[in-house]
Amino acid sequence: MRPAQSGLTLLEVVVSVGILFLTLVILLNLATTSLFGSKEGAERLAAENFASSILETYRSRPLDAYPLNAPVVLADHQQDGTAYAGVFEAVPVDGYSSDQLRALTLTVTWDSKRGAKTTKLTVYATPLLQ
Repeated sequence: MRPAQSGLTLLEVVVSVGILFLTLVILLNLATTSLFGSKEGAERLAAENFASSILETYRSRPLDAYPLNAPVVLADHQQDGTAYAGVFEAVPVDGYSSDQLRALTLTVTWDSKRGAKTTKLTVYATPLLQ
């Protein structure tokens, strides 16, 4: 009768270390991807908040306070080390008089670690809402 073997063979150790290494690489990749996604989400949220506050300011003004089809470049807005640049534009809405309804659009751009990003928000303004 043969005595029972105890311990692991070299092949078993190599395979288990390989599986452990592969698992750690996948988890590290997942962690860095979620970190970048979280940062980009925070940047987009800050850009949309900036755009929303500017649009509400313009929306509270009379319709003739801003010219039609004349883009206005806004001063850069800094938040958490990121610079957000905005361009405001008022355009007429098809089928409506420009004295009754205008589309107010703000395009915000910023530089992210993965390149330039842009978001665009549009609201509508009428004399009835002012």
